[in-house]
Amino acid sequence: METKITTKRLSKWVTIAVVLLFISSLGAWFFGRDTMPRVIRVGTGEEGGLYQKIGEAIQAGLENRVSSKVIIESTEGSLDNYQKVLEGEMELGIVQGGSVPLQQLSVVTPLFPDYVFVIVRKDGPIKAIPDLVGHQISLGLPGSGSRISALQVLAHFDIQADDLGNRKNYFTELLVDPDLDGAIMTTGIGNPDLRKLLSTNQFILLPVLNAEAIELAHPFFHTAEIPSGFFGDKMSYSCWKVDMALVVDFLPNHFFHNFLVARCG
Repeated sequence: METKITTKRLSKWVTIAVVLLFISSLGAWFFGRDTMPRVIRVGTGEEGGLYQKIGEAIQAGLENRVSSKVIIESTEGSLDNYQKVLEGEMELGIVQGGSVPLQQLSVVTPLFPDYVFVIVRKDGPIKAIPDLVGHQISLGLPGSGSRISALQVLAHFDIQADDLGNRKNYFTELLVDPDLDGAIMTTGIGNPDLRKLLSTNQFILLPVLNAEAIELAHPFFHTAEIPSGFFGDKMSYSCWKVDMALVVDFLPNHFFHNFLVARCG
């Protein structure tokens, strides 16, 4: 089912209220534990990226509610966060839906949707996803949910990572590396790095003509439409969105009760 993004819905998604609501309940859970961890470590993502900013909001909110020190840690992304939470190296981690198995972890709350974008040079020869073959395309950092999503999209089009140079750069490398032809990245709609890239007028987003087909194959992908004018151009774009979530290694039943009470009043 396609989701159309409106200004009103975007405002709702980018608000920090949901995160703060979660923090209140999470703080109550930490208080209710027999042993309060001295340090609460939160795994985010690329340093300076959107997930780190969300981590900073979680850090500030938790530090106002618990006596423990809260540390946000830059990581390689979803897979890295998953492994570190599972192994007890972090108490909380941000993960992308569909990028890791969640049977051994507890999802505290969804955070916000991310979007899968294919971006290429405006004056280049790439006009559709099959044209990516033979060009240098960044697929994201190893261990990141962004890279996992990129590989799932490519598999749908029978394209191998090696067909694209198997580049592992963060997508902003397009601004400084002239040999890089494009990127497939999964990021929040308000990511300032994406806006900065598109504001140069040197890059375009490729529209996805059969977005619904991949949605059937991958249940964590949902078709979405970016309205014309959102990125300053006159085109609308079909793409995919995936949900982000905050996970812990274990949550007792009373946490969910506290969370629902806080959320529903």
